[in-house]
Amino acid sequence: MPQNENNLEVSKNNEDMVVNTSEMENEQNLSIESTLSENSENSDSTSQSTQKNVQEPKKSKQKIKAEENILPINEPTTQTKSEFANNEVSDDEDEDEESKMIDEEESLNIDYSSYTKAQLLNEAVKASTLLAPREAIKKIQNIRTFLESILKDERNEQLHAFINEGNDEEAFEYKDDGTKQKFYEAYNLAQEARAEEKKRIENEKLKNLNAKNAIIDRIKELTEIDETTSSIEEIKKLQNEWKAIRVVPKQNLQELYDRYHFYLDKFYDNLAINRELKEVDRLKNRDIKIDLWKKVVDLKDELSLKKSFILLAKYKEEFKNTGPVPKELNEEIWEKFKNACDDIYKQKKEQFDKIQEKRLENLKLKEVLVEKARYYANYIPSKASEWKTNYEELNKLMDEWKTIGQVVKSQSENIWNNFKEQFNTFAKNRNEYYKKINNERKNIIAIKEDLCKRAEEIMHSDAFEETAKEFIKLQDEWKKSGHLAMAKSNELWTRFRAACDVFFNKRQLQFDENKNKETENLTIKKAIIKEIETLLNNDNIEEIFVKLKEIQERWNNTGFVPVKFKKKINDRFHNAVDSVYKKFHKNHENYKQAHLNEHYRDIASRPDGIKKLGDEERRIKDKITALKYEISTLENNIGFFGRTKNAEKLKIEFEEKIIKVKEHIEKLTKELQALRTAKNKA
Repeated sequence: MPQNENNLEVSKNNEDMVVNTSEMENEQNLSIESTLSENSENSDSTSQSTQKNVQEPKKSKQKIKAEENILPINEPTTQTKSEFANNEVSDDEDEDEESKMIDEEESLNIDYSSYTKAQLLNEAVKASTLLAPREAIKKIQNIRTFLESILKDERNEQLHAFINEGNDEEAFEYKDDGTKQKFYEAYNLAQEARAEEKKRIENEKLKNLNAKNAIIDRIKELTEIDETTSSIEEIKKLQNEWKAIRVVPKQNLQELYDRYHFYLDKFYDNLAINRELKEVDRLKNRDIKIDLWKKVVDLKDELSLKKSFILLAKYKEEFKNTGPVPKELNEEIWEKFKNACDDIYKQKKEQFDKIQEKRLENLKLKEVLVEKARYYANYIPSKASEWKTNYEELNKLMDEWKTIGQVVKSQSENIWNNFKEQFNTFAKNRNEYYKKINNERKNIIAIKEDLCKRAEEIMHSDAFEETAKEFIKLQDEWKKSGHLAMAKSNELWTRFRAACDVFFNKRQLQFDENKNKETENLTIKKAIIKEIETLLNNDNIEEIFVKLKEIQERWNNTGFVPVKFKKKINDRFHNAVDSVYKKFHKNHENYKQAHLNEHYRDIASRPDGIKKLGDEERRIKDKITALKYEISTLENNIGFFGRTKNAEKLKIEFEEKIIKVKEHIEKLTKELQALRTAKNKA
């Protein structure tokens, strides 16, 4: 950071106020004397009673204000110098009001809120090289508020983009294009020039102090000798020299003023020259003061408040330093000049009030924009699209802000800072949101990368059924893992999909091979069914069942057939076997039992046959248990029947039901035995 970045404020308390026009122009401190004390003009009426007993004023130790720019003004007649000094001190408040109007006009001449970064830098550089140092510093300080706001916005945007790319905020480094450094180089240049200017002014003040003291000493010498034409000419020359000397140290101002007028009055009181000479001099002074009055009146057409008050101060000082006029015109000229000054002040005050009224209206409009911006700053959207929309709305508010005029100086910086604070709050909240999104994205990436690794670990497996289920599970987890930006999402999905394709392509090849094998098995099973059908023409029962058993074993050892033919081919097989059993088994139960055995052997021969037989075994056992419980319940209920006719009827029904249940249990028991036999042989 540039050395002077934190020392931008220049304290006005460290700068002396001066009363002459040169310093007003250089320092921009408008100081006009509140009282135009025409002591020389009043000397004729007071000299005879005072001149002989006057004492040279002592050096005053009291620190008083410089001769102030105060309106309205009243010209004293017999007012003493101490009273004059008191009036100067008491009228600071009016000067502050006037300075306030000038500061208001100066500070708001340019609205920098619509300037770009390059334009602001260019203005600062031009100010440091083209303007007076003090004006340059004030302008650069005003520019700095807007430039730093832009730089802060740039930093926030860079940080937002950095975080949005998935980076950690701690690793962020702001990329400055050198604007800030160039700006503070311009500011330092203005400060150095200001320091040199202040040093020069201080030296000039001391030099002028010595020169004015020398003038006073010379006037003192002239009061102690007899007046001559040459001494009068010298006094006039000394008066002109006095007017030409402007800047003096503030603390010496009152002392110089008192001593100068003391000896000047003393000199004129001692004059014993031709009254005509005095009258000629008074007529010249009359013309000068009337001209000054006209110049004040003409200020009504001056638009600039600053220029108006600078000229008004200049005219007042010239009026004050102009000698006496003819007595009969003294009051009239003074009243005209005073009233003109009052009118100009009133006019400029009205001009200022109108400007202030408009700026207060602008302040209210900008306060509304602040509240609108505050809404967007404090609202936390849940979607990136909403953040983008709100950002665009804030920029619209900024554009609207730039169309509104300036506000009063006292609120200018505050309202701007308040407005920009909403942008800063929005940027902070947006970065927090994207930081959270970035962390979530990292978690999603980690999850998806883990799914890729798990898929790659099993993609070459030959356990197609189990592995397929695992891949389906992985795909389901992938869907639930969350969404990513298109580029990263495509990258990870391509990797995951590649692992899936390896497995499922391999499985498909196996399925294609199995499909060919199943077609062959279908042909074999069709041939087996034809063999069974030929057994119906054989009369050798023993040979038939031996052959049938051998055929059934071949059937069971033959693999799968295409799914769409499975039921049809199995039904044909069982129908053919049933035909053989029905024809050659005299005992239906033996036939049925033999068929049941064949059924369970068929189930046992399947890939998942043992599991199915186990399930069937549990079902039969549960059914037998339930039937036994039913018999127990029926037998228990029979014991409660009495010997009535209805009771006997119910008893018979229950006993018949018990017999049927027992037959069912016997049947299930045989099924269970056949199932277990098939299960043990599998």
